[in-house]
Amino acid sequence: MIRRYSFKNFAIGRANQLAFLSVKRTLRRLGHDINPLFIYSKKGLGKTHLVSSIKEVLKDEKVVYLDCAQFETIPEIDGTVLILENIHLQSDDVKKGIGLYNIIKSFVLAKKQVFITSVFPPEKLGISDQLLSIFSRGLTVPIFKPDPHLVGRIFKMISSDVGIDLSDDVISYLSGLPFNDIREIETVLKKMDLLKDVTKEITIKNVRDSVNLEETITGERRSIITSPENSEFYDFIKVVKEGFNELSTKQEDAESLKEEYMQKLYIWKMKGFNVSRLEKAMNGPEDEIFKAFVTFTSDVEKLIELQKRFGQLEKATTSKERDYFENNLFNPDVTIDMEKTLKKIEERKRQKEEYNRYLHKNMTCENYIVLPSNKESFMVLEEKLLKDKDVVLPIYIYGDAGCGKTHLLVTFTKKMQILYPGRIISYIPSRILIFEIKNLLDEEAKDLYMQKLKGIDTIFLDGIEQILQDRESKSLFLAILKDFSEEKKLLIVSSDLPLKEMDIEDKYKDIVLSGTVVSIKSLTKEDKKVIISSIFADSETYLSNSLKEYLSENLDGKFADIKAYVKKIKKEVVEKNQKLTIKNVAACLDLEIPEYIEGEEEEKKAEEETSKEELSLQELDQKWPYLNERIFEDFKREKSQDELK
Repeated sequence: MIRRYSFKNFAIGRANQLAFLSVKRTLRRLGHDINPLFIYSKKGLGKTHLVSSIKEVLKDEKVVYLDCAQFETIPEIDGTVLILENIHLQSDDVKKGIGLYNIIKSFVLAKKQVFITSVFPPEKLGISDQLLSIFSRGLTVPIFKPDPHLVGRIFKMISSDVGIDLSDDVISYLSGLPFNDIREIETVLKKMDLLKDVTKEITIKNVRDSVNLEETITGERRSIITSPENSEFYDFIKVVKEGFNELSTKQEDAESLKEEYMQKLYIWKMKGFNVSRLEKAMNGPEDEIFKAFVTFTSDVEKLIELQKRFGQLEKATTSKERDYFENNLFNPDVTIDMEKTLKKIEERKRQKEEYNRYLHKNMTCENYIVLPSNKESFMVLEEKLLKDKDVVLPIYIYGDAGCGKTHLLVTFTKKMQILYPGRIISYIPSRILIFEIKNLLDEEAKDLYMQKLKGIDTIFLDGIEQILQDRESKSLFLAILKDFSEEKKLLIVSSDLPLKEMDIEDKYKDIVLSGTVVSIKSLTKEDKKVIISSIFADSETYLSNSLKEYLSENLDGKFADIKAYVKKIKKEVVEKNQKLTIKNVAACLDLEIPEYIEGEEEEKKAEEETSKEELSLQELDQKWPYLNERIFEDFKREKSQDELK
């Protein structure tokens, strides 16, 4: 089922029409009306189809196509059209760096068209303010999950392309199923492509019986196919069970009885189940056949219950575990092993949830600010934990209180949990560890607690200087340090103190020194300026250069202190609709107001520009419906011309 992407075989519906028509509009005047065009959606909803269609249309242009999944750094680019796919897969350094910004800016200024795709909208990418500003000047359009009408059109279009004859009834049935994306639809069509070779006609019944939709529509969505309320399957099991009772009371000859059992075996086989157990039993006596069918039916019921449990846990499973369950959806012989696997996943999920209680919800990858002062520690964690490069363990990060160590550790805990769902990755603040140890009643309880910690794959331990002040907690930490070092497991610790000031024996210091020791340095003036700009950018508040300069020179303290100052400015100046001037901000923070404010003229000019920008945005909001109509009018006109041809 190899299909060549083009606009002609792109099924259009409410979910994707704005993206499709925006692309068509952009192609009319490359680099002018809409530049850049940013398209975002979840995976498998047609972004690649659209940009591949663009390449087909622009054969005369020098199109540069870059898939961010395939490169780590930005290569040299020379072309008239840039297609940047999967920008969300770029590293934080590249997304926030000047290189990517300069490339896109140069294309836009030269009236060269830029197309960008992502699974996230621009504001969720963690990109620089400058790049966000460029994207805002173009157009950002989403693609949504297909509704039943679009699902029906996709089935009709693809089936026609690959030569599968589907009746309107079958398409109507399939369009009512909860497909998440086009890849799931294509998977079902591949199975139906095989089905057409063994059946005269594809009907709703043989689609239900033979295509195994449960393998594609997973998790909670599977209940629409297999739930008792709307599925024939539970009724089927009920009938089979009743049949056993009837057969056991009938006084018929052995051949007649065996024939009825063979019919039931055939039904199970047609449903897709592994019936080797029943086929083997058919060669034995009648009572053994009856017993085999009863236990088989019981195991099928158990199998369905296990699949339901798996559906609730699917997000917490690894790809290997998902493959195991998908491959055994119809194998009642593995229910015991499947039960053990599920218990293991449930226990892992429970442990994760236990330690996830301590993760700060407001500390995320998106709002972590990489600065010259913390870049070294950020890069060390990224190289080892995300890229699995040669960074020696354990990792010891130190810096003054309030410099951002906690945010850094929480950020990488969350990132690793997403990347490695099969591992137990835990963030443990020192106060929690001390509290839990204090509540252990005896040595046996302490041993059990230690064994629980040893079962964790990666530990982020925050603030060990507090742990070392408590005798029992210190003893446990040193045991963890020794164990994780011997087992080559990931241990990342943070402290306010450099290692030489830590109150531990030299042999334990040597373990830490044999790993990687990195510091978060004091904030520079430039660091402060970046922090101030980033936090204000999150709330889309404009700051003049002179105000940034003034704040970076006059605000003292660490990362947390600067954030607190900015929060106060937002609350007492911005939210009260006062102008963001040096005088107003200085009064808010009780800072000295200079007699002559350097850059005051620039600040006034910036205020005027901000006002103009606000007016432009209001004007754009008013014009947007008309722009939307123009895009659709152009499409209708083009369609009419194509039909006349």
